[in-house]
Amino acid sequence: MNNSPDAHRDRQSALTSERLLNDTLAIPESVRASFDSLVEVADRALSAVDVRGIDSILLGGSGDLYHSALSTEFAFERLIGVRTAAVPSMSLGLYRARSLTSRAVVIQLSFSGKTTRAVEAASLARLAGARVWALTNDATSPLARIGELCFVKPETGGNEAAGYPITMLLLYLIAIKVAELRSRLSRAEASALRNQLAGAAGDMQQTLDQCMTQARELAKRFIGVNHVLFLSSGPTFGSAVNGSARILEAVGVNSAAQDIEEWAHLNRWVEETTSPCLIIAPGGPSRERAAEILDAMAALGKPSVAIAPDHDIDFGTRATAWLPVHCSLAEEFSPLVYNLPGELFAHLLGVASNANPYRNNVDAYHRLGEIRWGGFIRTTLPEVGIGGHPVQAESDPAI
Repeated sequence: MNNSPDAHRDRQSALTSERLLNDTLAIPESVRASFDSLVEVADRALSAVDVRGIDSILLGGSGDLYHSALSTEFAFERLIGVRTAAVPSMSLGLYRARSLTSRAVVIQLSFSGKTTRAVEAASLARLAGARVWALTNDATSPLARIGELCFVKPETGGNEAAGYPITMLLLYLIAIKVAELRSRLSRAEASALRNQLAGAAGDMQQTLDQCMTQARELAKRFIGVNHVLFLSSGPTFGSAVNGSARILEAVGVNSAAQDIEEWAHLNRWVEETTSPCLIIAPGGPSRERAAEILDAMAALGKPSVAIAPDHDIDFGTRATAWLPVHCSLAEEFSPLVYNLPGELFAHLLGVASNANPYRNNVDAYHRLGEIRWGGFIRTTLPEVGIGGHPVQAESDPAI
């Protein structure tokens, strides 16, 4: 695929709300068709030598790729047993890189492999002494050349919506492989987890099927709304952030994501009672607090939409509306499925609103052009603002 700024802008200009909706509905098949090749990418790139002495992992990206990092950081930490954080590319390069050591792994993501902030983050992390693994579509890109390892994501057949879940899936498979190579998982345990992920496409399809009617009705109800809020905690917070991004891109109205608890401290003070709040609660440890927040929204007359398990009737019926999710995955893997109802709603709202995705009907956006590939790029580590010297690496243990 041509990843030049002009080509990317042309693809965006050709997108319609109906095309984005159809791409979302095709995600399960894209995931199913890509699964074996994604397993091969992770298996081929990694060896036991690559995973020795790791004490931390940073997942860097922007846009959908940062959302993929947010959605998978808990899986990395639980499977591999080292501290893991999702960090926007700019913060990673300009503020985190300085303190990295040879025991840190930075997995930097960029579809094109030449996004300025991604290349900058990877370059500065290498300069600090960290190990950099690149994840990109282009094995010849600047990012791929910086990385000690490169995971080349397979093409998604032009499906604009499939990039996010397929990147998530590849990251999960990388985490499983690293855990297996570090003897955190046996071969049988790793195989069982891959089999669990292989079944995700079925859960995705069932979730889309059972959410479609309600999501379409919600889209009609909220035409003209000024804001859409997404709430979640834990692994599915990445799903909330991605849902808000789909509203911004597809509909062009303000949208945001917030932690479930923070709504009680902040967002409840908003007087307006017409904008919807979609609360994503897969049934893990945040479920009880999420139910209390739904009750509070009802008391304040604020419209709420539960994105919750299809068997959790008590939770789903507390909300104004319920988008039921069928998911047999562990919560750490559940963003693969729980992302879909919010994305479906966003693109149905775009269709109902007759919106122009990416504002392709507004001259100012065409005149601005693509600004993600250009801009100033720092080539030296920023000076330390406070404190003394960068953290020094200890001698690397075998594992």
